[in-house]
Amino acid sequence: MIAIRNMGYNSVHKDGINIERPEGGMRYLLLLVKSPAYFEFTKEQFHKSITNLSTNELPLEEDFFTDEEARHKGLIRQYVEKPAFIIYTPGVPQYYYHDIEYINDWIVFEGDETAEFLEELDIPLNTLTNLYHHTELTGMIRDLMLEYHQTGSHHERIMDAMLKTILYKYSDIYHLETRLSDKLKQHRAAFSQIRNSIYSGGSYQKTVPELAEELNLSVSYFQHIYKELFGVPVKHDLIGSRIERARYLLSIDVDSVASIAEMCGYENVEHFIRQFKSLTGMTPSQYKDKYNRR
Repeated sequence: MIAIRNMGYNSVHKDGINIERPEGGMRYLLLLVKSPAYFEFTKEQFHKSITNLSTNELPLEEDFFTDEEARHKGLIRQYVEKPAFIIYTPGVPQYYYHDIEYINDWIVFEGDETAEFLEELDIPLNTLTNLYHHTELTGMIRDLMLEYHQTGSHHERIMDAMLKTILYKYSDIYHLETRLSDKLKQHRAAFSQIRNSIYSGGSYQKTVPELAEELNLSVSYFQHIYKELFGVPVKHDLIGSRIERARYLLSIDVDSVASIAEMCGYENVEHFIRQFKSLTGMTPSQYKDKYNRR
């Protein structure tokens, strides 16, 4: 089990921050950095972070500084402006600071299985990772903060599960963003909202041109970005979300097949039956009979 020893969500340091821990911490430290800040690393740490980046992610010259400009001799100073993520392991020096308002989420944690768990996730440690899509992570940390102040017989296990979920999510985001171009990264948040709305019922009856118009994109470019991000054509999700809703309605026996087809956006019941059978292997009537005999 991984145990959380302390944490903060959206912690604001109005007068800036200056962390100097040359011996590092005794536990793991996770930071989600939400405002500009300077970090300092050993040359080994810094060059390791550079080799982990693809060519289009390499920092520009103005994004990092030489030893002479670091506050601490022999270290390399790195400036982060976008939201960034870092996990410090125990005993690794920690230097980060800024003289203006600084905001972050942070979690201090430990546990016998922590090192093995992080290794399985295959994520960078003790190096900064810029994140285009961090809102999910900070929302999950907010929820963890709410649980942190609770009690109960399962509280520690809940905390363990929630922290592991955050780390799983970061791993997924990290591995996805390392293979995406900057343009795709910039589109990901808006397209994720579109996809969520399709499956939550808000947009599953919309056409592809209507969805493209919401983002002020051409239909062809919208379709291209959607497939690049999610690995499936947008029409696949539009059909899938309709059939998913139809399966639910059929399973609770609310109405006739024709009525359910109409509720799911089909004008032609025969077209609905063909698509439903193609995806489920059964006709709507067969599906309805099967799940209402239980």
